[in-house]
Amino acid sequence: MRIENFQIQGNVRPDGYTDEMILNDVRCIRVEVERRFGAAVNEWAIGVIAFDPEEEQPHLFYPFSRPRTVIIKLTGQALFSVDFARFQLAHELVHCINPSGANLSNVLEEGMATCFQQSYATKMLKGRVRLGNKKYIAARKVFNKFIKKSKVHDPIVRLRSVEPYLYKITHETFITAGIILPQHLESLLLMRFEDFCKSFDNLSAVL
Repeated sequence: MRIENFQIQGNVRPDGYTDEMILNDVRCIRVEVERRFGAAVNEWAIGVIAFDPEEEQPHLFYPFSRPRTVIIKLTGQALFSVDFARFQLAHELVHCINPSGANLSNVLEEGMATCFQQSYATKMLKGRVRLGNKKYIAARKVFNKFIKKSKVHDPIVRLRSVEPYLYKITHETFITAGIILPQHLESLLLMRFEDFCKSFDNLSAVL
């Protein structure tokens, strides 16, 4: 994942959070993400950080005018707090190691991003920001079960050595990587996060 023609969009910034600081955070967080989960794919570049008060949820955006370029969109909440901006960046930069080009992330990837985000908040933000969304908390719980049940060192790195894009992994990917999981857990990990959210009320009893 390259940083290419980088720019910050939006007329407003969190107070005291300069463009230089934002770029430095992107670089530092990216290094830690790759240390934990393996190298980012080379086909994509981070081009823009956009502070957008109209957005309800931080996410990656893929502009038609800039193929293979990722825009990280942060919400209005990030405009009022440097801690919240960094908290949101930590989650989205995990997705940047293997962008899907659409909203295709599975529970494994969202749980991984949420787990990293929370550990970053605990270590770097001294716990001043906490996750409140129950669906992301549940995805993190599923991810932590995966880490425990996988019984291999660095299971994400191992999976991504077989298939670098987590949204593309299948049952066969787990087998090739030498990771054997209970069927129910594997099915949850492979579920599209969008479907997981829609089914959350029915799934919550078994999570």
